[in-house]
Amino acid sequence: MAKTEKVPKAPKVAKAPKVTWRSAVERILSESDVPLSYKELAERAGKMLVKKGLTPENTVNALLTSLIKKEGEACSFEKVGRGVYQWKAVPTDL
Repeated sequence: MAKTEKVPKAPKVAKAPKVTWRSAVERILSESDVPLSYKELAERAGKMLVKKGLTPENTVNALLTSLIKKEGEACSFEKVGRGVYQWKAVPTDL
């Protein structure tokens, strides 16, 4: 019986980190100088995501609302108006 040659496996390629709605929104808000509406956030975040879903605006609005409610003061962004959010300013007197 003849031995078969082993075919070398291709090297593993590192996968790009998965971009979530939260990570996309946090990145957008942290880089923005002005507050943004959830509609604008959904539009900008949609360009970063592979899978957007049927109602990206509703997804972003629900995400932000629930995170602020769940995390409270520890949340990295804040609501400044109806459907408008901004990156939370870090106190400079620490």
